[in-house]
Amino acid sequence: IKNQYRRNNNNINEIKNIVIVNNHDFYLENESGQRVSLDDYSGKVLYIDIWASWCGPCRKQFPFSEELKKKFKKRELKKIVFLYISIDNDYDKWQKAIKQLEIKGENLISPADRNNGVGQYFQITSIPRYIIIDNAGNIVQKNAKRPSDETILDDLLELIN
Repeated sequence: IKNQYRRNNNNINEIKNIVIVNNHDFYLENESGQRVSLDDYSGKVLYIDIWASWCGPCRKQFPFSEELKKKFKKRELKKIVFLYISIDNDYDKWQKAIKQLEIKGENLISPADRNNGVGQYFQITSIPRYIIIDNAGNIVQKNAKRPSDETILDDLLELIN
């Protein structure tokens, strides 16, 4: 609940309670341990990478992801966020993998052992999984192309331009 102040005809401020509902409501935490939401990135295109530290195919995609980012112009990069959401249950292994694999971008965690995790929300049965959300918060692709697929660049450019 967020308080919004509104001025009425008598110049007296009254408080009106407004309930704010997250479009994408599942457990998500950043590297600092703060709870976050995909709604925090509204207005941007999201290319989401669901992965885990123990997933070999996931790990092989990270170099392709870095190469993909280099293909965007600076102004285009301001319109897109690369989100890396780990489903690891072990926070130490997650953070160690981020450093070891040099994963640059927004690193988040949504442990698989939580009832309201990203895996459950997007009905993920295998990883890596890539998801694209447009700048209005709509899920455009629930099973998007991997960074190693050269045509993913065109898909993302179409959304940000």
